[in-house]
This record gives sequence, structure tokens and C-alpha cells, in this order.
Amino acid sequence: MNGSLLLNTLWVAFGTTFLALGLGALVAMVLTSIEGLLRQVLLGLVVATLALPPFLLASTWMHYLGAMGVWREWCPLDLYSPAGAILVLSLWLWPVSALAVWSAWQRLEPAQLEAEPELRGLALFRFLLVPLGRGAGMVAGLITLVLAANNLTVPALLQVNVYAAEVWLSFSSTFWVNADGGLNWRRAASLTWPLVLLPLLLMGMLRKRAFPWPTVRGGLPPAAFRR
Repeated sequence: MNGSLLLNTLWVAFGTTFLALGLGALVAMVLTSIEGLLRQVLLGLVVATLALPPFLLASTWMHYLGAMGVWREWCPLDLYSPAGAILVLSLWLWPVSALAVWSAWQRLEPAQLEAEPELRGLALFRFLLVPLGRGAGMVAGLITLVLAANNLTVPALLQVNVYAAEVWLSFSSTFWVNADGGLNWRRAASLTWPLVLLPLLLMGMLRKRAFPWPTVRGGLPPAAFRR
């Protein structure tokens, strides 16, 4: 792995993680503040976004912001760049953060606000929501990092040179076969170990993490978050 390839891969993976976390936290705030049918519709859209095939998302943005895109005149973003890959991957992976953080915030109970009735606005976000959602946000960030680093479809379509795309190119051109026609396991292992190591590290970090349980007294009403 050369230096340029490594930098591109890290830039795309970490850039996607931070942007997706920010977008996901904003959507989690909206989900926490609404209720009823509107919340169910938004949850459906969140899940549907995550279920979209990445090539479809990339092709759609290429139609709008590509070299001959219909929005190219008034939005001169170079989609065929690491920044373009970060944008497209973030618009696909933000639901991971949104669902994780929203799930963590569902553990809030009325007693936590009754102790300080004047806690609202930025103070509510800083002293209550951020500490409660930090763990879920870290888990979502790690999952997003792994998915972004191992994604080859979006960078390949946007002509961004990352490690996953290079591995696939190497496999598709040589098929990693020996002279006798068998798979060259040594070559496959030597090229793919970084893509396998990240998920294994993630599994090890999440092995002992607890999952949120329903609250005892019921969660806070959505109106409490709109104060």
C-alpha cells in the first residue's frame, strides 16, 4: 500500500465518519422532538436510506453533480474527488448514527429533567444529551468507519483511488490464481488483511458493550425536547 493510497483511504473513511455522525445527530434530534405518524414516516425514510444500494446513490448524484450534471452550473462541486466520495458515502451512512443516537436518547426519563426544570436549549444538549449519546455515537462512528473504509462501489464510480477499490481491481485482473489454476491464498491474505482487520477490531470493541433497555417510568414526551 503506497502513501497516496493510504492517505486517500483514511481521508475518505474518517471524513465520512465525522460528516455522517453530524448528520445523524441532527436527524436524531428531529426524531426525538416529534411523535405519532410523523415520527413513523421519518423512521421509515431513515431505514430506506440505509437500504439503498450505494451504486444507485452514487449514480443519482453523478446525474446531478457529475461533469455534465443538471446542477453543475450553479453547484461547481467536483464530485470525482475524495470530497465527493465523502459526501456520497455520508449521505448513505448517516442513518447508522441517527438510529444509534436516537435509541440512546430514548433512555431519558422524566426524573432526569424534573431535577432541573430550567435545563433547556444548548444546556440540555451539552449536559444531558451529549453525555447520554456519547457511547452510542462512538459505536455508530466505528461502524461507519468500517463500512466507509471497506466500500469500493462509490469510490470506484467516482474514480477515487482507495484501498478497497485497488484490491478489487487486482482481483478482477488476475483472479489471484496460481499456475495450476488454484487460488493464491497468500496473495489474497497479503492484500485483504487491512479490510479484515478493521471489522475484527470492531467486533472486539463491541463484544462487552451493553444494549439499551426500555425505561422504567417511560421515556420523555417529545415536547420536552422542543423547549
